[in-house]
Amino acid sequence: MMIRNIVFDIGGVLADFRIKEFLMDKGLDAPAIRRVLKASVMNPYWENLSAEK
Repeated sequence: MMIRNIVFDIGGVLADFRIKEFLMDKGLDAPAIRRVLKASVMNPYWENLSAEK
């Protein structure tokens, strides 16, 4: 089996996890940021994924 992809999880380890600031820097407005957060890091599945270490 050949490794094809490597995912680096640097949020909170090698760099600050500042997703709101990141999204604002990309030009998203407050409602769009809330939708992105709700669909990702504020979703209950996020905690389950991060707990599976």
